[in-house]
Amino acid sequence: MKRHLIMKIGVLAILLIMLNVVGCSRGAETGDETEVIELTFAHPFPATHHHHVDIIMPFVEEIMEKSEGRIKINVHPGGSITTGTSAIDDISTGAVDMTWTLQGYTPGRFPLTEMFEFFGHFTSGEEATRVAWALFEQSEAFREEYKDFKVFNLYFSDVSDVYLATKPVRTPDDLVGVKLRSASPMVDRSLAKFGATTAGMPMPETYDNIERGVVEGLATGASAIPTYKLYEVLKYGTEGMNLYVSPQVMAISWNAWNKLSPKDQELFETIGCETLSIKSGQYYDALHDGAVKEMEEKGMEIYRLTDADRALFAEKAAPVVEEYIAELEAKGYAAREFYELMVSIRDSLRNQ
Repeated sequence: MKRHLIMKIGVLAILLIMLNVVGCSRGAETGDETEVIELTFAHPFPATHHHHVDIIMPFVEEIMEKSEGRIKINVHPGGSITTGTSAIDDISTGAVDMTWTLQGYTPGRFPLTEMFEFFGHFTSGEEATRVAWALFEQSEAFREEYKDFKVFNLYFSDVSDVYLATKPVRTPDDLVGVKLRSASPMVDRSLAKFGATTAGMPMPETYDNIERGVVEGLATGASAIPTYKLYEVLKYGTEGMNLYVSPQVMAISWNAWNKLSPKDQELFETIGCETLSIKSGQYYDALHDGAVKEMEEKGMEIYRLTDADRALFAEKAAPVVEEYIAELEAKGYAAREFYELMVSIRDSLRNQ
């Protein structure tokens, strides 16, 4: 009886092994057993935002199409899952798989990147973006700032100026005592040199705060004005200041990245990274020109700075560079070396 039972168990084991081998062989022959990786892409901005519509969604759709169904990306805009201030932590910990945010929402987290926000250092988002990707290749310290996640889009939006509801700005003196919504502590430093005070707030809250007089206006790229219909509460704009360029990042968590096959990682690298970043910078530069035209059509008065005007602003803002470099050097960063490399790359691109 016992011998008969043992024989039955043996036959059953052999059958199970044979079934397993046949199943694996069939999968290898047909390729049907391809794992689908499902990812969550969450960001804090509205679904109507031009970046969501024209950059994120085309990228997501291209990834899903060219992966032939191996990657499925579910996009959640509007801060339903992550916020501007939490997005970096969420992507670093893997709480979300993919995100888009502005580094300015987490001041101090990207100290070298903040140098891109020095007054008057860049003339376009594309220029700053090309410099950033060259630095990504040449500077280990720069890469270190982004080590907690995989970057697939690092770019800069259009050059920024000031826009007010109360009065025009033609010289630094026009900003003395003016309170503005500002994008980051580095921008605060420049505006303080002009005598302005600043308040930090999410961009979607800016309209109401201007309307209620909490702030008189804001410092931003022109591309943002139509997005949030700020021309309804603003009357004046200053064009050509080149106050700063705003860094932005799209990233995927290492946990999600490591789930992708080498083939699909290569797909991300090809469609995204430097190619997508330069495209994004160019896109914002084009938006800038259209936004200025739209502001004028909506009745805003746009003053275009002369070279002499701009020189007055540059002279006032100049001390910020040395002050910031000294602060970072005191914390152990090779800040001057990085700054000089950044300027050198920028100048070499201009001379091409």
